Amino acid sequence: MLFSSFAVALGLLSITSNATPTHKKRIDYGVPTSWRDFGTSLVKSQRNTIALNAMNTMIGLGGTNQSVGGLGYWQSANVWSALALKDLYAGTKDYESISLDAVRDTIKQFPYFRYDAYNDDTLWWATAAVYQYKAYGNTDALSWAEYSWANVAPSQITGTSGHGKSFTWGTCNGKSLNGAVFWTTSSNDASTNAITTGLFMTLSAWLYEATGNKDYLNAAVAAYDAINRLFYNTSTNLINDSLDVTTCSGPDWVFTYNSGKFIEGTAVLGAVTGNSAYTNAALTVAVAAMKNGPWQGSNGIITETSSSTHSKNNDAWGFKAVYIRGLAELYRRQSASNSGLLTLVHSYIDTQANALIDLASDTLTWSNATSYAADWEGPYDGMYAWTQLAVLDTFGAFVMVNSP
Repeated sequence: MLFSSFAVALGLLSITSNATPTHKKRIDYGVPTSWRDFGTSLVKSQRNTIALNAMNTMIGLGGTNQSVGGLGYWQSANVWSALALKDLYAGTKDYESISLDAVRDTIKQFPYFRYDAYNDDTLWWATAAVYQYKAYGNTDALSWAEYSWANVAPSQITGTSGHGKSFTWGTCNGKSLNGAVFWTTSSNDASTNAITTGLFMTLSAWLYEATGNKDYLNAAVAAYDAINRLFYNTSTNLINDSLDVTTCSGPDWVFTYNSGKFIEGTAVLGAVTGNSAYTNAALTVAVAAMKNGPWQGSNGIITETSSSTHSKNNDAWGFKAVYIRGLAELYRRQSASNSGLLTLVHSYIDTQANALIDLASDTLTWSNATSYAADWEGPYDGMYAWTQLAVLDTFGAFVMVNSP
């Protein structure tokens, strides 16, 4: 993944040592009344139709399994992830064959899903495989995910040297780097970031749930601790982006997907361990992201990348899909007793889905809309593969978070 190489580094936002997210009892789950249209009268079959239409349009763009509609390698993994997750949420198997075939083809072409030196590119595909295992019970997919995990695991930091690097490192502002995951396998690349570490945490938690292997649990906990120490911002309760392990400097970027992947990973980790500290971390970051995230206005509609040139692809188009995915997993893992969180997530996702249908779709009607604009506040100005990708997780989650 290349995004972090072309923005301007301004200095990592301040974090405190061993940051611990606010306890659940202090969280305000109230839904902001300024959010636009945060409910729906559409029944499950209608919501599923909306998701199917958007996903079938995405698939119809052609290309290869690793470049759907001209998307990049990691973005294409998220196409197959979104399809499998929609089936998981809806209890369907609409995309079982096509998604499994795509991921099987990829691991045959690129062992371990290793397409390049970027660990996150590998992990997006491994995570797609674990979603397929959850959605379809396919044990081949589970094996692919485990195989890929073993290839990335040596990049999780322990100590102050090694891991295929040509340099050494110490601590950053007195904080250990242990548990963080190097962004790439390149010997001279000193970058670690929240998304690579968060992906590894999440994949490890999913694999521990599936297998009971404590190696996965230990890796997930170490990655969680690293994000908490190095990237968790105690002022905003959001997740910062990255740092150089030799200089301890990094940008002050705040992207949806860093918080989204942290939410997903800690939601799974909390569920599989029964440790409320992880769940509370997920809840804290989720509420901060939905109610105070810098990527939306008072109407609650996500605007991240809306000002970018719509006809030009960049990594950031798909960030908000990963964020919605994290919220959906948190919703799926919460019991009915936490009605406040369930209502807040459902309202937030409905706000996005309704905006897409009413303001940004090609027809402005739910029944026959097939494609969506880059700007979720509209107007519709054409569809591109990267803008279509961004909506898939929203419509998959839209199926799940409403009843009937």
